Amino acid sequence: MTEVVWPCEVSGLPEGDLTVGAPFDLKCSGPDVQSLVATNLSLELPKPDAFRLKILENKTTTSTAVEFRVTSYMPGPTTLKEVILTDGTQRIKLTGIEFTVTSVIKEGEPPEPFPPQAPVDLAWPLWAWAAIGLAVTLVLVSILLIVRRRLNVQKFKAWLDSERTPLSPRDHLSRELRRAMKERDPKNQISVLETATRRFLSFEYSEPLMTASSRKILKTVLRRNPQDKKRLTPLTVRLFGEFERVSESLAAGKLSDQEALNVTLPQIHELTREFAESLSKPSKARR
Repeated sequence: MTEVVWPCEVSGLPEGDLTVGAPFDLKCSGPDVQSLVATNLSLELPKPDAFRLKILENKTTTSTAVEFRVTSYMPGPTTLKEVILTDGTQRIKLTGIEFTVTSVIKEGEPPEPFPPQAPVDLAWPLWAWAAIGLAVTLVLVSILLIVRRRLNVQKFKAWLDSERTPLSPRDHLSRELRRAMKERDPKNQISVLETATRRFLSFEYSEPLMTASSRKILKTVLRRNPQDKKRLTPLTVRLFGEFERVSESLAAGKLSDQEALNVTLPQIHELTREFAESLSKPSKARR
């Protein structure tokens, strides 16, 4: 089989020196090569010359000629004698390819990367980058939540240590109830009652309940006393509901100081004692 040879010529050189990465044109023509597939064309060069000639754009392809936009990534004079143009089936030997590339790097200076001469697509689609971004965000949020939770635990432990007394949580609550009864301002008295109850629960269960919602307090109580759900649920809901209702009524002037001190607050004192005693009293199911 006779080897097909197409002579080539270089054109479209930039004014001045041809530098590394600069585009120029390569035109080759010769004998007719039927069924040459333009979309599959590539150059085969010996390994040492692999970066001396690269196709950037296939401008024109016929069965007798091609015109490429090319570039070179290796500085110095170039004379290529073993260049094969192929579409995977047809093979054409290209000759007469000569040019000189000038390095843009000054002697003694480190090399700098050159930008691509054509738009380059992202290696991954946008949805993949979005998924990676979402995953990174979730990881960061999880880390922040873990750090925040640990800081809150440390802060709560420090508070427990600072508030700890020789009295048991129940004895401390009893003392606070006696102190509250001496308070003649009903707003202060209801505040002392609720604070003392929340402190009692915080120490009793070693959980931060000083500012917790009544819903969370109920969940904590039932989790620690699962067999006493029927007995403790209405008692807990009623007590913390009364704390809220009386505080709001006093603030709005709907409940007089005299009625609060003589009727309402004594009832809440008894309800608080009943609540505290119920937490330690075993239910019939556990006896």
